[in-house]
Amino acid sequence: MTFKIITDGSSDMNVDFIKSSNITIVPMQSNMEDEVYEIIGTDLENLNKYYEFMLDDKNVSTSQVNLASFEKYFEEVLKDGQDIFYIGLSDALSGTFENAQKAKEILEKNIRIEKYIFIIQNKHQQVQDFCVKLL
Repeated sequence: MTFKIITDGSSDMNVDFIKSSNITIVPMQSNMEDEVYEIIGTDLENLNKYYEFMLDDKNVSTSQVNLASFEKYFEEVLKDGQDIFYIGLSDALSGTFENAQKAKEILEKNIRIEKYIFIIQNKHQQVQDFCVKLL
């Protein structure tokens, strides 16, 4: 069984580790003063900008990864012939996990590929990073 590890933008793993491990990160979106940026935990430029805006009391917010993004990322991996091992932040902390779960259900119903999508949720972001590193 070959599988692809996927996590989301809430993970703050080291950029070099991500590249060397071939992990896919589904980015989150951040709104900063009416401009939309994609944020991956390792994207220091946009992440630093986000924190600067917060410190300056500017209008900032993040949004969960949407259903369509998960469907797109998951479908590409499935069509490439790999199973998916998604590790996401707990649904108690973010709606992102629920969207990953919905994407799994939709793809399992609509795509006739004999591959699996394993979805793991955790309660703490550091656990998310640790689990990915173990795999």
